[in-house]
Amino acid sequence: MDETRLQKQALASALGMNPSSLSLSHLQDATKSKYIYQRLSYVLRRDNLLAIARYLRLSLDGVRALKRLASAVLTSSTGYRIDPESMLERSWEAAEYGMVGCEYFDTGSLEQALPYLQHAWQYFRPLPLETRAEFEVMLRAGAQILELYANAGQAAEAKHHVRQLVQIARDCRDTDREMGRAVAFAYKAGGTALRHAGGHPEYSIQMAVEAGRILKEHGFADERIGPLRNQAKPYVAWGWRDPSRRASCFEAALAKVEHSEALAGGSVPREEVLDEWLLTRFTRVECLAGLERRDETLRLWDETMELDTVRAIASSLDRRPDLYAKWAFAQMAVCFSIREFDRMAALAEAFARAPENEKYGERLQRCESIIRCVTRGDSEGVRQVLIK
Repeated sequence: MDETRLQKQALASALGMNPSSLSLSHLQDATKSKYIYQRLSYVLRRDNLLAIARYLRLSLDGVRALKRLASAVLTSSTGYRIDPESMLERSWEAAEYGMVGCEYFDTGSLEQALPYLQHAWQYFRPLPLETRAEFEVMLRAGAQILELYANAGQAAEAKHHVRQLVQIARDCRDTDREMGRAVAFAYKAGGTALRHAGGHPEYSIQMAVEAGRILKEHGFADERIGPLRNQAKPYVAWGWRDPSRRASCFEAALAKVEHSEALAGGSVPREEVLDEWLLTRFTRVECLAGLERRDETLRLWDETMELDTVRAIASSLDRRPDLYAKWAFAQMAVCFSIREFDRMAALAEAFARAPENEKYGERLQRCESIIRCVTRGDSEGVRQVLIK
């Protein structure tokens, strides 16, 4: 219990036992310990360990400690010593590890999720995927690992991971609705990672388009908001990179972000997708600033920063901490638009110094670039960082 950092009451509740049964006096009492160890052997059986881990929200190290406890109980009960570290892991167990990681990721426990996700990925990666469950866990875990790599600014790892994940998505032959969503989210994560890693904008757009196509084909509407939004910045970057495509790329960027916003309710966002609407609005502000449309940038920012919107942002921060990060960078985009570079650098420095932003490695790198470009008077460099 020390290894898992659990209170005896919490562990007993997860095991469906009375807390007193786990006391040292009961375990050393011959008249009581026989029943207790029989019960422990049953509840700590191999196929139940991850259910206990879910209930207790254990880290991967916590699960390993639970395995050691189960091994010790079995040794005490039978006299046979079983080393939990040498047990051959089965595919269903590896898949369960991956799904626990996905659950942690979906609830915002990113640091706790990553070891589970990596465990499943490393188990299945060398093997041919055969079952629906194996494809599902690799697509979901792979997309979430990729998102974590991209947010952390680990460009080399992200690029390598994209290739592997896209191949799995292409190999998947299941066509039901939920698998379609898993494949689409893999493409969506791939496009975002390539953009953050500095890949050509065209590849990011292709990934997002494929994600949107699959989601539309399977009847998803709200899920298409993100892939549409994710095409906007790459189109802006492509337009500045290639003068011959500038007009068409800029037009496409605004069309994509406006379509994304329309799916979320347009000027009056739907409550159930308010977070996505805000992310899209802030992306639109960044794009307009990157296109150097000052008046439109300020008008949209003022509209977005109405009191109700600010309250919505504040209420969403615990659930979506990435929303605050997006808000902070949209503020920097407004400063760029009105040429308040010193204030922009101050905002970047404040973001970089905040301890809660340590997990945003890619954004911290962009903050450093903004400060460096402002210091040397490189406005073009600032704009390139904004639309990355």
